[in-house]
Amino acid sequence: MGESKGLTYDRVLIYPTGTMRNWMKDHSKKLQPKTRSQFYVAITRARYSVGIVFEYDDKINIEGVEKYR
Repeated sequence: MGESKGLTYDRVLIYPTGTMRNWMKDHSKKLQPKTRSQFYVAITRARYSVGIVFEYDDKINIEGVEKYR
């Protein structure tokens, strides 16, 4: 993630850290500014689509995210 700044790709696949996954499930959790900016940069590198690899169950619902199995 830290090496993609300034680059663009058609599609991006992100394997988030544990801290990022916790923050995605609950935005009241702390996400350090450096981690937040790296996550932002990773997401914004995609022209068309972003996939985030995330182990989830039916209890987890993240607003704006479509789940694929």
